[in-house]
Amino acid sequence: MSNLETAAEAAETDAETDVNVPSAFVCPITLRVMEWPVVCADGHSYEEAAICRWLDVCVSPRRSPSRSPRPPRSPMTNEPLESTALVPNIALRRAIAEWREERSHEARLRRQIRVQINNLQRDVAETQFWVGWRYHSKLDAGVSGDAATAAAWYWKAAEKGHKKAQFWLACMYYDGEGVAQDRALAARLYVRAGTGPDACSDAQLRLGYMHHVGAGVERDVDAAREWYARSARQGNADAQYCLATVYDAVDGDDATAREWYEKAARQGHAAALVQVGGGAMWGAESPTPPLAGDDVFVTPPSDERWGAGPPTPLWGSAPPTPPSQETMYS
Repeated sequence: MSNLETAAEAAETDAETDVNVPSAFVCPITLRVMEWPVVCADGHSYEEAAICRWLDVCVSPRRSPSRSPRPPRSPMTNEPLESTALVPNIALRRAIAEWREERSHEARLRRQIRVQINNLQRDVAETQFWVGWRYHSKLDAGVSGDAATAAAWYWKAAEKGHKKAQFWLACMYYDGEGVAQDRALAARLYVRAGTGPDACSDAQLRLGYMHHVGAGVERDVDAAREWYARSARQGNADAQYCLATVYDAVDGDDATAREWYEKAARQGHAAALVQVGGGAMWGAESPTPPLAGDDVFVTPPSDERWGAGPPTPLWGSAPPTPPSQETMYS
């Protein structure tokens, strides 16, 4: 890439990303920050390539340009120019280079600050989740079980993108635990938890079940298969079993069904072990996905499931109020 092409690309970037460019650094012709500023006979500085085109001459900055066959005029004043000679503006070029260096340093600082803010927000969301977890699980001797307060804290973390908080809040709306039952909202929360980086496989499993049986959403076996598959690929044994039931009872694909039954069985899934151990499929009696009972999908988190335990947070004496559903999921 030539110096002039580099200048044009850098100047375009400047114009698009910085609205506080010093006016002396901007070429009056291109309206972009200059890379090779030169002084024309009118006393103004221009980008070398731009003023050369204006004067209808294309010469190297290291050679004196020839006179144009047409009378040249100033781009700024439209007055005739006494000469077409162009003098490199070394001082301006140095000033622009220093400004760009300072701006690059400021940009790096801004990026570092954004990273620190994002890390802080993640830490805050994690703490808010653990506060909700303590209220929800009733495992903390100092905190009595309070589903409504748990939901409020889950909301705070869920709004910051915390996947576990989104999942457990969805479970509470699905069952109407501590909040008014709203399975449509639960589905939207499950989608938030089950998509993007660090997608929650349990949320994907729940969405598969909801689409499989038409609970809170329109019954759609294809959507159920897709959500089961997403969760199963993450190694969720329940999802692997449910995906196998779809291939078995709906698609009639015994080979694929057996493959997923075996994957679930290798993780100790009881129902899958029955299928694999029996050496046969369900036969005349079609399998069904497990019911969404407490023993299958929704149980308060335990220390064994979520780790050694949450940090000890500080919160006020008054429990927070859950935000309105329209805040994020309208």
